[in-house]
Amino acid sequence: MEATQEQIEAIRRARRMFSEDPAQHDLSIGTCSALVILQLMELTNVVNRIAANLDAAGPGGSK
Repeated sequence: MEATQEQIEAIRRARRMFSEDPAQHDLSIGTCSALVILQLMELTNVVNRIAANLDAAGPGGSK
C-alpha cells in the first residue's frame, strides 16, 4: 500500500497544525489512528524507494 502525494501532504499539514495550534493537541483516537496509518504509509514509500535503489545498484552496491 503506497501513500499518494495528497496523503503525504495531509500528513505534513496535520503535523504543522498540531505543532502550531495547542488547541489541536486534544485529538480524537480516530484522528490519531489515521495519522499513524498515514505516517506508516509514508514510511513504507521511503523503504520501497530505498529497496528499489538498492535493487537498481545491483550486487556491487553502487550504480
